[in-house]
Amino acid sequence: MHPYEGLYVVIDGIDRIGKGTLISIVVVYEQVKGKRSFDVDAFQSEKGRLPTPEEFRNADFLVLSEPTYSGKGKEIRDVLIRKGFDIPSLNIASAYADDRMVLLKNVILPALQMGKLVISSRSVCSSLVYQPLDAERKGEKLMMNTVLSMPGNVFAMNNSPNLLVIPFVDSVGNALERSKSRGKDDDCKFEEQHFLETLQEVYRGETIKDMFRSRGTEVMYVDTSGNIDDSKRNMLRIWKYFFNE
Repeated sequence: MHPYEGLYVVIDGIDRIGKGTLISIVVVYEQVKGKRSFDVDAFQSEKGRLPTPEEFRNADFLVLSEPTYSGKGKEIRDVLIRKGFDIPSLNIASAYADDRMVLLKNVILPALQMGKLVISSRSVCSSLVYQPLDAERKGEKLMMNTVLSMPGNVFAMNNSPNLLVIPFVDSVGNALERSKSRGKDDDCKFEEQHFLETLQEVYRGETIKDMFRSRGTEVMYVDTSGNIDDSKRNMLRIWKYFFNE
């Protein structure tokens, strides 16, 4: 786990599981308490780059996503994981690791050194789960240990989060239908039901849990099978427990 004063919280799980909803819930919760937020994703969309520490100095907490919305992360979003592009899984995993290193060094760790709270949608956990399974279904071979050995991922695991929250659902099919009804479709090639069901099994398995807990990360699971009120109640229960509120 990272050695800094700030707290690093990650919400990581399959696509369409409600990660954005959970993050919105805790953001509103912290803002109601008077905390000032800085949206790193929105900043990148406007400026085309990551913010400097000086630009988020006055914020109490940062909200961000992996991959980033600038540089290598934008290439990942626009090309590497779009349907219709046949990119080798090793190349995708390497791009994620490189982007992750840049985000950690330039935003996450400086914020933690300043004593801030960082809330992230996705992390190295996503690469460890997604890339080996994506390779397998394409007839390629990419072991989890290979993904883990990439420099950006080694760096990420050496600075692992304080808290890793993994959402889960009883029915992936229902989650997909629910997201479609909300008009959510970003043309990501990973969003296929059987694939997502397999991914969820890995996210909830002992390997991921033990890997992060061995590095001092608290790993907790939140049920997002119900409606938004249910998800809010379940997420805030975890949040208040972790922060001793």
